[in-house]
Amino acid sequence: MDAGGERVSGFMEQLQLLHDEVKGRHNLTDLGEGGSKLASMAVDLYIGHRTLMQRMMKDAHVHAAFSFAAAVEYQPLMAHMILSEFANVYNVPVSWMIALPHRIAIDPAFSYVEFLDEDLTKACFEKDGSATEMLYAAYLDGKADGRVDTDEEFLFSRSEGAEIFSKMNADMLVSYASGQEMTPEEWVSHTFGDGKEDWSFPA
Repeated sequence: MDAGGERVSGFMEQLQLLHDEVKGRHNLTDLGEGGSKLASMAVDLYIGHRTLMQRMMKDAHVHAAFSFAAAVEYQPLMAHMILSEFANVYNVPVSWMIALPHRIAIDPAFSYVEFLDEDLTKACFEKDGSATEMLYAAYLDGKADGRVDTDEEFLFSRSEGAEIFSKMNADMLVSYASGQEMTPEEWVSHTFGDGKEDWSFPA
């Protein structure tokens, strides 16, 4: 949607308008209390992750007790948490914010997100010309919340690996669901929830 609430024709046009609107550096504290808490949390998680990785590397030749640290993906987690706050501010799906070219700096004194002044079409495509999976996710999320017309097709190719990955998981999903006499949608909701859960810890 544009600022006046009228539909802008085309998914990529809407994404470009969002990019134009948010380009530049945004201090996390500008998001209010939520942003300040995120900035503090990001610093703590970064230090914790680095400490864990150091312990793993220090002891790896002796034991594997901390080998799980190699599978801890700190950066994507923090990026999702931080950009979710921006998605709320701009009232768009979080995938739209992640799809934009950006850089996140985490520092005890100054944490920020910078949406880069780069060509959006380059940022959203791989070297082989296929669309990034985040661009495809943004398209699907846009359709799901009514931002993208239901009859608008995704005009770009996905990578072969992504197509194979999705088909493999779709086949597994159908198999799991049918084994419990559920539709795939019912099985996902039953197994993983419907997205409305309150994950906060008790006070």
